[in-house]
Amino acid sequence: MTVLILNVGAEVKLLPFAITIACLYCTAQADADSTITRYATQLNVDGSYSFDIAQSNGAEHREDGVGGQYAQGYFRHYSPEGKFVQIIYSADENGYQPQSDVLPTPPPVPEYIQRAIEYIRAHPTPEELADQQVRARQL
Repeated sequence: MTVLILNVGAEVKLLPFAITIACLYCTAQADADSTITRYATQLNVDGSYSFDIAQSNGAEHREDGVGGQYAQGYFRHYSPEGKFVQIIYSADENGYQPQSDVLPTPPPVPEYIQRAIEYIRAHPTPEELADQQVRARQL
């Protein structure tokens, strides 16, 4: 899979290109008989955009956002095993945040680790206390 990194100044110019590449990638991954049944894009002067792509095999990808700031959307398709796969996501200053039943989940945190984390939170170091005081004055 190719990753396309966009320069902040060039994102508005490269976004239609990136959408086209994404569409072609989805098509290449689809069945040989699959065709694009819906293709809608919108790119606004303020950097906001949206696209909505669907294929005859049931694959879809929809996204809305503002280039370089945030995006939210979903993509769905049927796996080679015939299982329906859907991933809903958002991407912003906190990173890429996917949500899906098909994503692996971490094991539960052991009780002794949870107790250690709570102890550390309840007993900050002198440096952490000083940092909290500085941050409180900044707000």
